[in-house]
Amino acid sequence: MCWIEATGLTDGVSTPYRCASRISALAYVSAPDRYGVIDEMAALRHRCETHGSERDQLDGLIRARVRRFLAWRQAGT
Repeated sequence: MCWIEATGLTDGVSTPYRCASRISALAYVSAPDRYGVIDEMAALRHRCETHGSERDQLDGLIRARVRRFLAWRQAGT
């Protein structure tokens, strides 16, 4: 699920906030955070909701984290 949402963001199908929201939803079903991305996306989603004036910066952070996750995943780590 994380990979699908991350790819959707990098392919321009999704927005950073939507990507972070969908990945962070996995925390509510107690999905294991093997890749260390669920908790981080939940924190970034929360910051988007509470600090709207920082949205551009947060969008950049979400995109950077997604790219790092995809690079790590593609490297087979």
